[in-house]
Amino acid sequence: MKISLKYLLFSPMAIAVFLQAGSGSVAESVAEATGKIEGRVINALTGDSLPGALVMILGKGRGVFADSGGYYSIANLPVGNCSLGAGLGGYMSAKVSDVKVIKDSTTVINFDLTPWIVAMAAMECKTGKPVVKSAIKGKVTDVSSGRGLSGASAL
Repeated sequence: MKISLKYLLFSPMAIAVFLQAGSGSVAESVAEATGKIEGRVINALTGDSLPGALVMILGKGRGVFADSGGYYSIANLPVGNCSLGAGLGGYMSAKVSDVKVIKDSTTVINFDLTPWIVAMAAMECKTGKPVVKSAIKGKVTDVSSGRGLSGASAL
């Protein structure tokens, strides 16, 4: 009797044997080949936590927000290398490449984000044209009375 390989591979018996082969189910096999990345996102200048910072697995469309202590955790990642990015409004984003995800292990990656103000203070612009300085002129008044306040200045 000749049995076609096509029917053997897709028969209910072959599927049942496949699902029970090895140490467990298909879902358990996938879970065995994953790892986790966790860490903390902080302000690079003050060391304060940055709750709400977004940490992403770059190129995968997967990410999480840091909790109130600045901590994040991304579980069930496939084993291998990946790149992470972190960002938050008012801060320069950061990237870490070649992060190793190890089977059944946790890789710790922390991010120190620099506030934009500090980053901008270090920038220099060279245009070859003179810098034009301008001033704001006006009068500082008391909101409730409408009277001018002598000696007051606006920042």
